[in-house]
Amino acid sequence: MRRDVSRLVGMAVEKVERLANLMALLLNTSEPVRLSSIVSEVPGYPPGTEVARVQFERDKRDLRSEGFDVRTVGTGADARYFIDAASHYLPELDLDEAESVALNLAASAVRLEGDDPDDALLKVGATGADGPAIVALPADPRLPELYEAVRARRLLHFAYDGVDRRLEPYGLLCRDAFWYLVGHDRTRGAARSFRIDRITGEVDQGEPDAFTVPPSYDLQRALPVQPYALAPGEATEALIEADLVVAPRVVREVGEEAVRERRADGSVVVAIPVLNPEGLRSWLFGFLDHARVLEPPEVVTVVTGWLAAMAGDEA
Repeated sequence: MRRDVSRLVGMAVEKVERLANLMALLLNTSEPVRLSSIVSEVPGYPPGTEVARVQFERDKRDLRSEGFDVRTVGTGADARYFIDAASHYLPELDLDEAESVALNLAASAVRLEGDDPDDALLKVGATGADGPAIVALPADPRLPELYEAVRARRLLHFAYDGVDRRLEPYGLLCRDAFWYLVGHDRTRGAARSFRIDRITGEVDQGEPDAFTVPPSYDLQRALPVQPYALAPGEATEALIEADLVVAPRVVREVGEEAVRERRADGSVVVAIPVLNPEGLRSWLFGFLDHARVLEPPEVVTVVTGWLAAMAGDEA
């Protein structure tokens, strides 16, 4: 057992050393290098071109997952590699005193949960965050690599709700304490948003500059306003009845075009596209007993079932 542990530790150390040497070579080379040069200059690669190539592809993927922009020039046997130093190192910010104070105040007020901003602040010339944060944004270990994919315009491949997705990531947004990845879903051929904590397994990244963000794309409008539309699935039309008390508010929120019926008693029936039944439930309950779902039956079941559970009844 002790021998096995020692062997595993040795393999881990060898990988770390190999990745460190590979990173140094690709970062400091004056021109892109071929795989043959990498194998000869970086200790730890197995003999044989194809075996070495498999190992290098794994190492390249590991470096990219850590935020290193490994780029490729050419294809096949002529492919050469390098890390763009300009994208790796931060330029000198040369903050004046007022700018340093403003940055320090911002980092003190808003932080990622569990993250200490002091090291980052000191690197850019600020003094370190003071006091408790006013706003704590949710953290996710995949945020750095997803941010890098957005910045480098890399196609992403991941599983979501049991479906393989191929996404052109246009941006990241935080809404209602959750992070969302938004962009063009090639799987569905349409704009979609994905809650990051619901992404299953690993996120595979493609090569940089794989797509172009449309000039008219507005990141601030990428997420639907209402929670019932926050999901990447196929929409189900639901009919909602709102009485006289809340009818004007409902129409303002869903839009006049959603109105299907206006009744003599002042109530209305609206049709809305539901992608997230739980989100519909939270939106609907904001109207208390002044609004209810008429159809379809499966959406009615979601809402009434939750109410029965809350009341302690057998569902």
